[in-house]
Amino acid sequence: MATKKFIFFILGIMLILVAATLQNIRVGPGKLAITIYVLGAASTAFYLLTNRKELALMLSRRGARHGMVSLFYILIFAGILVMVGLFSQRHHYRWDLTKNKTHSIALQTRQQLERLDSDTLDLTIYAFYRGEADRQDKEQFVDLLETYTQSSNRFKYKLTDLDRNPLLALQLGITSTSTIILTYGDRQEKIYSEQEAKITNAITKLLGSESPGMRGAVYFVTGHGEPKLEGGFSEEEELTYSEARTAIEDQIGPVRELLGTGKPIPDSCEILVVAGPKVDYQPAEFESLDNYLKKGGRALFLLEPFMADSMVGFLAGYGIDLGRDLIVDLLNATVISPFVFIANNYETHDITRFFNVATMFGMTRSVRADSAAPEGITAEEFIKTSEMSHAESDLNLLQFQPDAVFQKAQDEGAQVPLAVAATVDLKDFMPPADSGAVSPGDETAARQARIVVIGNRDFIADGLLGKYGNKDLLLNCLRWLGGQTDRITIAPKETESTPLILRDSQRTVLLVVTVFALPGLIVLTGIFIRIRRRSRR
Repeated sequence: MATKKFIFFILGIMLILVAATLQNIRVGPGKLAITIYVLGAASTAFYLLTNRKELALMLSRRGARHGMVSLFYILIFAGILVMVGLFSQRHHYRWDLTKNKTHSIALQTRQQLERLDSDTLDLTIYAFYRGEADRQDKEQFVDLLETYTQSSNRFKYKLTDLDRNPLLALQLGITSTSTIILTYGDRQEKIYSEQEAKITNAITKLLGSESPGMRGAVYFVTGHGEPKLEGGFSEEEELTYSEARTAIEDQIGPVRELLGTGKPIPDSCEILVVAGPKVDYQPAEFESLDNYLKKGGRALFLLEPFMADSMVGFLAGYGIDLGRDLIVDLLNATVISPFVFIANNYETHDITRFFNVATMFGMTRSVRADSAAPEGITAEEFIKTSEMSHAESDLNLLQFQPDAVFQKAQDEGAQVPLAVAATVDLKDFMPPADSGAVSPGDETAARQARIVVIGNRDFIADGLLGKYGNKDLLLNCLRWLGGQTDRITIAPKETESTPLILRDSQRTVLLVVTVFALPGLIVLTGIFIRIRRRSRR
């Protein structure tokens, strides 16, 4: 009889499990799930009540008492786990132990999500998939969106099966699962990438920029031996800027080339980049460049040591002292050479206000703010080397006695500035004789000219742009020059694939250790313990 009644106990447990499954599938305890819960509980209770004497006798045995104690401890442990789980849902913290913080959102992302939190509208991302396999492929993307939601209560996302909900896809204009839609109020942005950088840039566009932003293009001056913007190395292994061009077009604006001929710089030039000329500019080119700046132009100079030294006199007119020297840094030197070093001393400036990463430079000249700068110019040094640095101007000493230069850095070392940002107030800077260039009532008279000078051109070259914070430094300089100060920060990271490639010898070692050595060690340990126990009897 007791055996037959045991069927009610099994049936009750099964009904409770079915109800729990229905509750998870339908998200919440529906009427059907509650009914099954009640039936399961009733069936289990019937068994316990009708067999209470047999159960009491069974529990009075010694083994049963030990079992009850074990069950008690198991319930206590399970209760602790439940409490920890409930607490972690409300108060949780994530540790990202990856080398480049792959699983952490970038500072720019957090900055935009803070802006979103201060608003009253929700921002929703709509992503679509087809089939279970496609949904599983998007798990990494969903994990990224979950990280966004943890940083902002206003950020929402919906992952929808395109075949099961075609009406929503039709309303949003979706025809492919590769398309992602971001909606914010009556605004909408469409992207085709699951990368954090693309998502954050789309959020920035939806929230709107607080700064004027880019109106034209970024022009790179050519014709003086500057690195090419096309990718790949030439036979002479010259530097190229294809990665920098891609980054600028992706996050700043379009990129154009401008052949230096002395002709007026076009009005479509928002930022002029003078990147590593090898030969001097002609007087007509300096005149064109000067007129551009006096009309409120913005320019970035990346100048290599002992090249195009005519720039020294031109920049001196804007309160910037460009050194004819080469910097050595013993404290932050790389394994390559003391002339190739890491810089992490940043002064307070908009360009580096969010910087918590180092930048890497090689063959760099000093750049200082002139204390006797002309009226209307405010020049600030924003990157410096370590205290064990020296800027040497003697070429013979650099070529034939580098140890003597290193000794100077050790004995007389001091911080050496290598980057300067200058703001030119045109009303105060322009002399009366030049009033024809910018009239007092002209719109450009109220606009300030801006100049950034860095004593190195290599840090944005292909192969070096991705090192440390080099890419962030370049983009932040351009954002500051272009008036996009609300976007100055560390750019979101692109997800990179880093496969583990083993040599044949390494694969052999891995096979031997995992398949033979470790299992064999376990077997031998068991045999040893067994023999020792038998010898003690």
